[in-house]
Amino acid sequence: MSEGGGSLAGALSKVVDASEGVVKLTAELGIHNAAIDTLATVTEVIKPISPILTVVINLIDEIKKIRDNAQYNKKICNSLFDRVISAEAAVKILEQRIKENDEKVHTLVYQQNVIKFQTSLDEIKKFIEEISQLRGIRKYIHANSVKDKFIELTEEFEKCMRDLNFTMLVDSEDQRRIDKKSLDENMYLMNMNMNQMKELFNDRFNIIYQEINNLNPESKDHKLHLKVYSPKIDSSKLRDPPSGPNQRRGNSKQIVKKIYKGGIEVARKPFIFPEKDENLQFVHRYLSIIGKLHESPNILKFYGLSTEDNKNFTIFEWAEMGNLKEVYEEHDIPCDTKANIAFDICSGIVFLNALNVYHHDIRCENIMMTRNREPKITNFHFSRMHGDKTVNLGKSVVDMINWMAPEKMLEHVDKQGKSIVVPYTQKHEIFSYGMLLWELCYRRIPYKEKSLNDILEHVMKGEREVLSSSSDSLLPGKNEIQEGLNEIIRMAWRHDEDERINIDELYLKLSKLSKRIELDQPPTLHPISEYSPQKYKRILTVEEGIELHHTNDPQKRRLAWECFVTYAFLGSSLATYWKGFYLWEGYYTDKTISEEQKADDKAKANELFKIAADKGNTDAQFYYAISLPKSKDSKPDLTKYLKMAADNGNDAAQYNLARLYLKSKTSSSQDKKIGSGYLNLAIQNNNVKALELKKSLNLDIENFNYE
Repeated sequence: MSEGGGSLAGALSKVVDASEGVVKLTAELGIHNAAIDTLATVTEVIKPISPILTVVINLIDEIKKIRDNAQYNKKICNSLFDRVISAEAAVKILEQRIKENDEKVHTLVYQQNVIKFQTSLDEIKKFIEEISQLRGIRKYIHANSVKDKFIELTEEFEKCMRDLNFTMLVDSEDQRRIDKKSLDENMYLMNMNMNQMKELFNDRFNIIYQEINNLNPESKDHKLHLKVYSPKIDSSKLRDPPSGPNQRRGNSKQIVKKIYKGGIEVARKPFIFPEKDENLQFVHRYLSIIGKLHESPNILKFYGLSTEDNKNFTIFEWAEMGNLKEVYEEHDIPCDTKANIAFDICSGIVFLNALNVYHHDIRCENIMMTRNREPKITNFHFSRMHGDKTVNLGKSVVDMINWMAPEKMLEHVDKQGKSIVVPYTQKHEIFSYGMLLWELCYRRIPYKEKSLNDILEHVMKGEREVLSSSSDSLLPGKNEIQEGLNEIIRMAWRHDEDERINIDELYLKLSKLSKRIELDQPPTLHPISEYSPQKYKRILTVEEGIELHHTNDPQKRRLAWECFVTYAFLGSSLATYWKGFYLWEGYYTDKTISEEQKADDKAKANELFKIAADKGNTDAQFYYAISLPKSKDSKPDLTKYLKMAADNGNDAAQYNLARLYLKSKTSSSQDKKIGSGYLNLAIQNNNVKALELKKSLNLDIENFNYE
């Protein structure tokens, strides 16, 4: 769609520009004939619909990208995407109708129906965005709410298609059967996983997500102004252990044990900063990100940087047993322990992926083991956030190739001098996890005896390592557990990445193995025949309305108001918020508003904010919170909607929520930690009041202890 869609939008724009030029020129020359008059009519038809159609085309492209990167509920996303394919066909049909000067598209009602079609696609996009990522799923407490929303969206989409006189196959019995199967399968997984995964995520998860997203250069939320710093550890707080100053970890000669704050065992490792400034900034970003991952018990905790005798050191959590490769080489690991280790590693990957962080180098050597046999993911040197440019592995590919997915190997095959870049996805991470699991079960590096080229040829042909039967002497332990692990390995290393096991199903299978186990409906629109092209103006898009608002011109704001009212009437949550905002601020008129009218406007605005807030509009969530009556009864909703807005990146909400947590006399120490986290986010988002609050409370947020 990206090529065809983009060319269609561009083509429509060029048609309008060229046609207007011809009509204007012939008028100046005094030329009039039927062909020119027809061209003028066609131009008037295209002009109202063209901007809306461009938005629709872009929406289809965005939905496709979100679907392709879905981590969860892939089958539900695919069922909705079937509708999007129908929408793509509908756009092409609409293009043909415009070319043929179909009188049906000349009307205001038809334009309004196209807008409703756009709104329907926008709601589908937001829903897919939410249910395809773990962070978004968490808002759907019950899986049935996903089913209800799915049915609501599909029914609205099909109505829009009928209103535009498109006869599609979206209402076929076959599609209904596919929908039911997709919902049943994904809802079962979702119910099971939400019960299992809730322990992975605490109240600080959304704060961490935003902090990390702010550091991602490819993110729309990236803060160019943000000063990236690495956590600092005072070297005076690091002492030698009772056993002496030279206790080392595993086979490493560089990693030395220290005692932090009088009782915490940590590992100190030499660290050399790069000389180039651009690389230095990357290192600080890397250290800052891994310093925020400590909420997961399955990721090796990074405490910070320490300096002693002009030398830099990284300070990590101490892992007594060394890395998992060293452990399986030196110990016979029981089968049920392997399953527990596998589950814990998977839990760490789930946490990372929920933050849009991909490790890129999953293997046993990068898993540290505590004395309690708890695995901790480490070595994030090649990790990237989703959307980051793929890193050049250089010589490191020799060490990583044994665990690499076949499609990623394409980058390292000689293509007659042509370079190939394969963006890293969750499916690549799952393949590497499958290879790690094989390595753990069979206690050896995969393809150990093969050369790099032999590994490339072997894997890219679809060949894999051998999976022995559970009776093999290499596999001590319970047969059913090993057979279950073998099944997971097969599902993880399938050649076609679309056929590999999804992360939610992987998590659930390992969990079992490890024994963790709106306003009223608008009135009917007027019939098409009551309008002609000459009787109406083009309806602005919501985005154009917002641009008019920012001009501060009263006349243009009246046009913006008309735009917001129209789109709110047609179901747009963004326009519903803006309509409420105009009522709240009085922007809809330049006349003096009485106090009684102001109160009435604010009451209506409060209702509109609530509608838009519940549909996920971040600004509406904040304004609904602050528009609530100042009473004890309103406090639960105030906190709830402030938190929703804060977790979605609204800096004013982050400041107000931080103020609630930090200044309340009843706040616990945990509340104050959460409040400090929101205050830090608000400061990162340039909220002046947040900075003033930090100074007034004398908080050292940069080195705030979240332990």
